[in-house]
Amino acid sequence: MQKKVIFVDCFDTIILRTVPAEKTKYLWAVEMNKKYTEISAENFYKVFLSAEDALRNRGRIINDVNECNIFDIASLIYKRIKIYNLMKIISEKEFAKEVIDNYINVEKDVQYLNCKLMNKLKKYKQNGYKIFIVSDFYCGKEVLKQWLANLGVLDLFDNIYVSCDYMKTKLKGDLYTHILSENNISPDEVIMIGDSKHSDNIVPRSLGMTSKKLKDRNKYFCIKEKYKGINIPKDLKHIMKKNKTNSFSNYSFSLFVFIKRLINQLRSSNIKDVFFLSREGEFLKKIFDCYMVLFNINDIQSHYLQVSRNSILVASLEDIENETFTTVINETGWISINDFLTTLNFSCEEIKTIGKEINQDINTAYREFLKSEPFNQLKHNSTFINVYNNIRTEQRCSFEKYLNKFKVNFKKDGLHIVDVGWKGTMQDLLNKFFAQSISITGYYIGYNGYAEEEVNSIKHGLLYSNSPYASDLESKIYYHNILDYEQILRASHNRVIGYIDNGIETNVVYDEASYDKEFYKDVIKDFQEEMFNKFQKICLYYKNNPNINIEKICQQVHIKMMRFKTHGAYKFITSCRNAHYDSFSRIGFTDKATLSMAGYIKFFLLGIKFYFKLIFNKL
Repeated sequence: MQKKVIFVDCFDTIILRTVPAEKTKYLWAVEMNKKYTEISAENFYKVFLSAEDALRNRGRIINDVNECNIFDIASLIYKRIKIYNLMKIISEKEFAKEVIDNYINVEKDVQYLNCKLMNKLKKYKQNGYKIFIVSDFYCGKEVLKQWLANLGVLDLFDNIYVSCDYMKTKLKGDLYTHILSENNISPDEVIMIGDSKHSDNIVPRSLGMTSKKLKDRNKYFCIKEKYKGINIPKDLKHIMKKNKTNSFSNYSFSLFVFIKRLINQLRSSNIKDVFFLSREGEFLKKIFDCYMVLFNINDIQSHYLQVSRNSILVASLEDIENETFTTVINETGWISINDFLTTLNFSCEEIKTIGKEINQDINTAYREFLKSEPFNQLKHNSTFINVYNNIRTEQRCSFEKYLNKFKVNFKKDGLHIVDVGWKGTMQDLLNKFFAQSISITGYYIGYNGYAEEEVNSIKHGLLYSNSPYASDLESKIYYHNILDYEQILRASHNRVIGYIDNGIETNVVYDEASYDKEFYKDVIKDFQEEMFNKFQKICLYYKNNPNINIEKICQQVHIKMMRFKTHGAYKFITSCRNAHYDSFSRIGFTDKATLSMAGYIKFFLLGIKFYFKLIFNKL
């Protein structure tokens, strides 16, 4: 069939820039800094990157598409500036307008036309072709129209389709199929022109279109950062090299930095009570208390709060008509009846009974479970409703009594929690349990910036954080293999599944079917004892040498540990990952890797790759 439609990419195809695409965000940051001087241009740039990353992640979860738009970015930037008290700012409406207007103007200043391509498009137009702009971008049609009008070519195009307006992308192909359907166009009528090998060439060809790939003009840009190493003192080097179990016992150095920063932040905020969340908090509390004793600090009381995502979730559930189950579903795009009910702590027998009553396969996963017919049947099943109501009311009452045992005035003093982190789901669930009536502050080893944030629910990543600013180079060092913290900080007890009130006291209920307690005895116990001994030695060395740059030294040790990964560390961490059982949303063992020489070589080479990425600032 004769071609009569042109799809054409926008940026680096029709519109070219005098600077790398990424630098426009930095130029925007420079303009924002001119008015809001409390935040540097570098930090404005980083707060933009952080907001964009968080919103793209949200798009992946909710719409299964890695997209966001400039209006939501502006809103989240404002929200984070307000939550983290980065500066005094004007109204959200006025601030968001400045964010968007500055971005539009900065783009205008660096844009120019690809005249060679434009001349070809004009000839196509004269020959009766329809021409559509098809772009994956976070500024939608109305913004693109301003830029095209400014360049004097808006009238050339029949329509403009941008991914953020539809939450569909060229990358996945669904934006193309949407345009074809909406305009009643057959794929064999279309020529796609663009610079991306995948989005503008491979994908359209797979859909039956013809494509012409242009030269890729993208250039890399980032704020220049360079890691500067430091010499490790002889005594600390001796601690680093002496490994009875395996070299990952040197995680004690990064944990020392975490505890040091944690105590400093708690003291500067005059916090008197801090709660370490199980299960990783068991060892974190142990080294926290050790640091407090060795440095003669006695103005903070540490507590061990035995909880799990499942136990807090169940205690915080509302009646079935008002409960959104957002936390459960946001963990994964797909979920089955079995995994859904297991997350709510239903027993196997209860799940099987309910499955039979609603005549559904309990193991079939659904993409949009909360909109599915099986979920609708659940909501109207009397057995489900009765068990659901019994569990949530009983667990809410028991958890309230459990919290009262700590004799802390949460209304007055707030709740300050410590955990490994990443998203801060436990904090979100606690916030839901308390109906946002108290202030909850989370202190984490790492925080990825993907969670909801509120003024009364702030999250701090003390080693790594991607909020309110995108992480810097030194934070990214700790992000490498960050999930290993969950493995090395395993507790001596099984997962908490709830609480039981016997009329006299409230006790914690553990999942006795779990293998966690045995794995701790067999694998983790000796390893943590070595980590604890190293931690004590680091504390004593720092106490006797308070003027050294201990954080920089500990980071240097961490780099060496990540760079030179030993076979013992490989065996240890692989066995830990293989024994990791997830009981929330994704039910089952999360990894099953076989020990092999090939596996170790890959493990070792990843360390070398990490080091070179650090050297060339590509972490």
